[in-house]
Order: sequence, then structure tokens, then C-alpha cells
Amino acid sequence: MKKLLVLSLILLTSSVYGFTINNGSGTTSIPTVERGNKQVLKRVLRVYNNSANTLPKFTLVRINSTHNGMMTIDKCGANFFADNCFGMTIDGGQPFRNLNISISGLITDINTSEYEFNDELYLSETNGEFTTTPGKISIGVVLKVGETDGQILLNIIRKK
Repeated sequence: MKKLLVLSLILLTSSVYGFTINNGSGTTSIPTVERGNKQVLKRVLRVYNNSANTLPKFTLVRINSTHNGMMTIDKCGANFFADNCFGMTIDGGQPFRNLNISISGLITDINTSEYEFNDELYLSETNGEFTTTPGKISIGVVLKVGETDGQILLNIIRKK
């Protein structure tokens, strides 16, 4: 009975940490959807580009704050907030506008022509971009090579 209670506490703690981000000035909840009787992270989030720069489609981003209750984002790179890399833009984001990011799953219609099938991709030293050069943040693998119809399985993992 005691072992079961401890396991339940560990799972609960893990779930709580998985749905909240501490942005330095407090916490921001990440939207969830209900699947059966469980809450799971939404894979696509609506966020706000609070910078003066356009964020092109397929840019790797981090959450940096909130604006009117929405998470705000900025580019991340291997040497620039790498540990906070959170997702990839799936539509272009004009300055001071809303846009969508994916935090995991299949990314389609991306140019993967310079890679090979099953290449592991990592966060690049160039902010917002990815590379095959191994690093501490893996962002996923190439599932389909193509100039306009490439596919990546996005799965951001911090390696030790």
C-alpha cells in the first residue's frame, strides 16, 4: 500500500511540472486537451511574437514571457537559451502578432533536401535553426527528404 502511494505522488508531480513553465516572473500554464479521462499537452499552441522581428515558418523557439495571458516566444539556439527550446513555428509570425507553434509531432512541407532519411537533427548555434551536428538538444529526425514536401518528427530532447 505504501509503495502505491509513493508512485502516485511521483506521477502527480511529473504531471504538474509537465504542464507549467516558470518564466522567471511566475508560472504559465500550457494548454491541455482531454483524451479519455487524462489531460495531455496540446501539440500545437497559439502564441504571441512579442519581438520586432518576423519569425519565419519552421523556426525553433523558446517561451520568454506572457502578453495578455498568451505565451510569448523568441528564437533559441545552441548558445542562446538552448535549455529553453520549446517548439517550432508552423506558420510565419509577423512582429507583434499571434502564430502557431508545434511542441511535438509530425512537421510537414519543410525543406529537408540537404539531409538524409533518419538523420537526427539538433539545435544549431544559429538561433532558430537546426543542424545534423550533434549537440545537447536533439529536436527530432528526418522522416522524408524533399525540397517542398519534407517531413520531420519533432521531439525536443535535452541530452546529457
